[in-house]
Amino acid sequence: MAHVHTKPDKKHGGETLLANQLGAIEDDRLHFWFSLDYIPGVLDADILLIHQEIGAFVIEVKAVPIEKILSIGYNHCHIEGRKPDNGPTKQAYNSLISLRDYLKPRLKTSVPF
Repeated sequence: MAHVHTKPDKKHGGETLLANQLGAIEDDRLHFWFSLDYIPGVLDADILLIHQEIGAFVIEVKAVPIEKILSIGYNHCHIEGRKPDNGPTKQAYNSLISLRDYLKPRLKTSVPF
């Protein structure tokens, strides 16, 4: 089974459903951390996924029905009923950079991404 190290923020029901599905994957090389906004200086990352053989990934989740997405691109996302934001790709990239900057001085080797 995958290793789930933290639970997602309960106020986001779709993220919890996704976390349950990911945690059920039968691969003990997979590690998940959810809702990384508790790390000082790290922008909120919905999921940090590390696979011991493949690499590390920061994932931004938009857990809404596809028809609710009015427009989406690298640096924008507009979901029905919400204000437009920077978009999942840009949000994940910014989270990745802040996580890298947090980890870099704390590791003796290079950061995994």
